[in-house]
Amino acid sequence: MGGGMSGGDGAARAYDLVVVSDRVVLGDCVVPAGVAVFGETIAAILDADRARTPGIAARTIDLGTSYVLPGPIDAHVHHRTLNASVDSWETLTKGAALGGVTTVIPYIQVPDSMALGEGLAYFRDEGERESVTDFAMHCRLNGPSDAVFEQIPDAFALGVPSFKLFMAYRKRGIMWDGTPLMRVLETLGKRGGIWCCHAENGDLIDYLEDKYQATGEYTADNYLAIRPQLAEVEAAFRAMQLARQFDCPLYLVHTSAAGVLPLTVAARRSGQPVTVETCPQYLTLTDDVTRRVGGRAKIAPPPRTQHDTEAIWAGVANGDVQVVGSDHSPWPKEQKLWPKERFFEIPFGAPGAETLIPVLWSAGVATGRITPQRFAELVSSEPARVFGLAPRKGALAPGADADLVAIDPDARWTLDETTLQTEAGYSNWNGWELHGKPILSLIRGTVALNGGALEVGPGHGRYLPRGRL
Repeated sequence: MGGGMSGGDGAARAYDLVVVSDRVVLGDCVVPAGVAVFGETIAAILDADRARTPGIAARTIDLGTSYVLPGPIDAHVHHRTLNASVDSWETLTKGAALGGVTTVIPYIQVPDSMALGEGLAYFRDEGERESVTDFAMHCRLNGPSDAVFEQIPDAFALGVPSFKLFMAYRKRGIMWDGTPLMRVLETLGKRGGIWCCHAENGDLIDYLEDKYQATGEYTADNYLAIRPQLAEVEAAFRAMQLARQFDCPLYLVHTSAAGVLPLTVAARRSGQPVTVETCPQYLTLTDDVTRRVGGRAKIAPPPRTQHDTEAIWAGVANGDVQVVGSDHSPWPKEQKLWPKERFFEIPFGAPGAETLIPVLWSAGVATGRITPQRFAELVSSEPARVFGLAPRKGALAPGADADLVAIDPDARWTLDETTLQTEAGYSNWNGWELHGKPILSLIRGTVALNGGALEVGPGHGRYLPRGRL
């Protein structure tokens, strides 16, 4: 740890801000330290005694025994711009920031009426006006067409090298398989892109949906049978084989099925670049929640069994799962509460950006399932590495953006869905007793979250273009 502007030159001049705590997460260590900020970047990591020296900075924030971690990145969110879901850039990122997140990466759904580059630029410009947090973008490709293939280079030109393709939803016209999928993967592999894959066997699910709907049994009680573990495992295996053939890095979004992990472990051991993401809903909820609350918990893949939940937790703890994101996908509460007879019509998705950090901390760190260091890897350093935001994001280190979050590990509180920013108006963790709470964050050196309030507003966020991954 250094004492000066460069992190070790011993300079006596003051910093703009020093955040000091007895528990600062630096890589695989938790140590007493101070994070010294000059401008928008981390200037030095100081030992705690020096960080507490009067006059060391224009402002010092002493957090005592709260944990200080690199700024969290929610690498999986959705919002309503140019589509029918809810949450604007502002409500999405206000909620994320109140939950301790400092950067989001939304999946951008460009409508067919717009060219890919035009749509992404529209989202970027709107984000720069409205986003509270910093942001990058993923491109969610619609169904196969010659226009899509021709426009993929335009996404790269705008700093978007990550692309979501679905292996499901043929009836909605967005499923990718066969030659079109191979053509895209070859393009991404050659250009240094990454495939963010929704891995479910769409044809199997369509068959099961038709079967259950024909007999009036497409219900919350049968939802897990309609989207079985096998559909996810088979699709994930197929995705890995195709990605390997075309040297395309693979990112498996919202992994929920225990059977996926042995396959990804084998692939990673062979040297294949495969990243596994999961979400708090697959760590804390099971299919009994869907049966109980119906459409509120209609997400895809569905919450599964306790066996799946425990297997995913094991992967989170031992490194077989590398990233945890929220899959914040909000829809109007009135639609999610349609009666059970309309379960088939209820849209997929649920809010989660604002609850990502507190739910994961409470269920993971507070219970001893994972360490604070592992928590920081899952929500900060690994998403930064995978998606080309490192070394600017993802670490408390000199030269990085001064993004951090502080979590009070002793805070005990009840999650109240009526206080959340999301326009969806609900949370599947409503009423949960949580242990640990984000109390402070910095985004590029500016205090964003302070206690329960935000000190920055729309337009503070900055777009983060990326290159080859």
